[in-house]
Amino acid sequence: MAFVDADENTAADYEEGPDLSEIDMSLVTWKIGDRVVSEAEGRAAMAEALASHRERIELGGDLLGAYRAAGPDWRDRMAEALRKAVGL
Repeated sequence: MAFVDADENTAADYEEGPDLSEIDMSLVTWKIGDRVVSEAEGRAAMAEALASHRERIELGGDLLGAYRAAGPDWRDRMAEALRKAVGL
């Protein structure tokens, strides 16, 4: 099984920047809008925003591999197939 982010990012989006470590995250200035907030408040807001926009689903490697092998727009095609399967 493989985990897939159910969002609209592509592999290129994930490769644009390095992963941030906990040290990196502790050095940032946290803001909500223009207001500087504590790290705890910033992390809570970030977690809430991510939770409201993304779900994780578990897929078989064969299914995920087949979609990926068919081209770079595999997430869009998979989303469309799921919408069709549930009548959306």
